[in-house]
Amino acid sequence: MDESNKSKSIRGRNAFSNLNELLKLCINNKYIKTYETNYRSGYIQFNPKQFHAQFKIVFFNDKKWLLYSTTSLRTDRVKGLQWDSYHIQKIQKDISKCIIVYPDSINSTERHKFIKQNIKYTQKKEFSSINYVISQSELYQLIEEYALKGKSKGHKYDLKGKNFENHVAAILFNSDNLNKLKGTSSLSIGLNYNVFSVIVTTLGIDLINLSAITATTDIPKLPNKGIPKTDILVTAKYNNSSKECYKLSCKRTSKNHVTVHQYTADAFSNTLDPSNHELRKLLNMFQNVGSIKKFGKDNEIALTNKLKPYNVALTLWALGGIGGIGNPEIHWASHLLIFIDERKVFSLHHVNDYINLYKSNNVHGNFGTFFKWTYPSKQRGKYIQLKSQIFS
Repeated sequence: MDESNKSKSIRGRNAFSNLNELLKLCINNKYIKTYETNYRSGYIQFNPKQFHAQFKIVFFNDKKWLLYSTTSLRTDRVKGLQWDSYHIQKIQKDISKCIIVYPDSINSTERHKFIKQNIKYTQKKEFSSINYVISQSELYQLIEEYALKGKSKGHKYDLKGKNFENHVAAILFNSDNLNKLKGTSSLSIGLNYNVFSVIVTTLGIDLINLSAITATTDIPKLPNKGIPKTDILVTAKYNNSSKECYKLSCKRTSKNHVTVHQYTADAFSNTLDPSNHELRKLLNMFQNVGSIKKFGKDNEIALTNKLKPYNVALTLWALGGIGGIGNPEIHWASHLLIFIDERKVFSLHHVNDYINLYKSNNVHGNFGTFFKWTYPSKQRGKYIQLKSQIFS
């Protein structure tokens, strides 16, 4: 095998391996029931293993898809995939989709070719047994949407949020991503590499001396058994055995405002200034009525004035848990990771930078803060809930 073909072979294996990791994540997130690698089928009267698919995935409703991983769109390769997928679907009637998957990390010229081919198939400009030609990210989103079809809006929202955290942790933990970013290997492909690159670059991790990155969503609960702001703990390990930790709070949404904080009035008071009895009284009064209108104009003015000295502390606590209970090294989030569903846009912000976004965008919430104040559904009188504007 000459060097060019050897390189293509290594890239192909890397792409296969990273797609395999993505499917393991889908198993973990309970989006698919199982999957099979190097699946084969054929006509009994000829060769029962003549036709090949790199992956066959099985959903919990027993629907099955075939996946083909590739790093380039060569005509001979595509014709081969068409041949295999056409006959497998003729033999196995429960195969509902056949999909070509390419890495997120390919260059813009190659990406354009893949997108152009996908349009030909989806708009029926060519006969095809292949349904889609899509990227790793698009495949994950397609699997997710299919797996969550039929679930209630609230349940779907909760699952997407939690599984988003698992997805990002898997991306950060992927060693092929790190090899590609450091330039260790020109043949590395990566898993959702573009997301990895944005996160690591924004965090300002020292790539020259970096030896490994780990990430976990297994964060201990707060001393009061509450949920900490940190959703993902990222650890950068260096060649001199030192390390740095970054704590990400994740927000995945399709809304302009999301809930960022929910505590009792007394918890607000205890964190901001337990000795300020008038502040405690006003916070409890607002908690009891739950709305600005019912709170009254005079009380609104009074609470606005009382909160003024604590606005920075309140914002840091609401966004990152900073200044509240828990271990600052684990529980207090340093960054906000945001994903806007409709636009499929990732962004990462240091908590202090997010405060600057409030200011530069002239955000005005209630009581002189950056937040909308309300209460959780059916829990008026029990908690105060803060909602924040989302920036991408």
